[in-house]
Amino acid sequence: MGQSGRRYEGAGAGTAPAATRDRYVDALRAGSLLVVIIGHWLMADVGPGGEVGNALVSAPPLQLLTWVLQVMPLFFLVGGVAHGHALASLDRRGVSGPGRYAAFVGARASRLLRPTLVLIGVWVGVGLLVRAGGATRGADGPLVLTALRLVTQPLWFVGIYLGVAALAPAMLSAHRRSGARVVVLLAAAAVVVDLLRFTAGLDALATLNFALVWLALHQLGLCWYSGLLPRPVAVGLAAAAAVALVTCVTVGPYPTSPQPRCGAGGAGDRDRRAGPVAARHVSPCRGRVAGAGSRGPAIVPARRGLGAARRTRAGDAGRPGRRR
Repeated sequence: MGQSGRRYEGAGAGTAPAATRDRYVDALRAGSLLVVIIGHWLMADVGPGGEVGNALVSAPPLQLLTWVLQVMPLFFLVGGVAHGHALASLDRRGVSGPGRYAAFVGARASRLLRPTLVLIGVWVGVGLLVRAGGATRGADGPLVLTALRLVTQPLWFVGIYLGVAALAPAMLSAHRRSGARVVVLLAAAAVVVDLLRFTAGLDALATLNFALVWLALHQLGLCWYSGLLPRPVAVGLAAAAAVALVTCVTVGPYPTSPQPRCGAGGAGDRDRRAGPVAARHVSPCRGRVAGAGSRGPAIVPARRGLGAARRTRAGDAGRPGRRR
């Protein structure tokens, strides 16, 4: 992954990123968030009476597009790459012990929560002004209230992503010990949860997949970071994912759309509202994993483990590292 294997370095906060910054991963992260925001707005369907519905329900053929535009798994995938680089940067600077964990999680929380709180604060202010102006009353009141609520709907992922980030140091340690086997175990556990949900009606287990599915995708990102996704492997994963996706939708219990409340109905829709389904594992593996593999090998293969990290740190002695 040539670019994605490069270390994040720079002169410090507030300066332009150095040439070694992985702009490809940055672009994937920013692009995936942009698609999420645009997709949520485009799904809104306003009826002739002002009622707000879902375009995926009123136009079922559009449901197939959600498998292409479902980019949140991609965000967690590239998050694993970015977290691998961030933790390696702390190792190069000699940060260890509880301070390493605090520095990593603190930086992640700050970068996520500061803009989130600004958005919430601004939008609450807008809501108060709209309410004071009387726009929430009258015939259009329900429509205005729904619009105010839907703006913040995509923020659901912030808490999930913070939880995954908090586990990233431990997951990187597991990756160094077991490599891609961690991904396989997490994915298999998510499949078991779905089987129990769909066949035995054990809806209480659905919440487990909030951890299993997103952690598996994050772990796949660590595989990308450490060079375990060369092009042949990535192409194979993309092909297998395409077959698995079609099978899950046509033969398996999963509805046409991965979006909640947008499928054909039945157990798949009901259970998915309580947690992500295992089928999301195949979403980022289609052309995106192939694109990841095309970047070439990363700098620290997992099998080299901590020894490689120490050698990298020694080679970088005296070089400023940019915190990620």
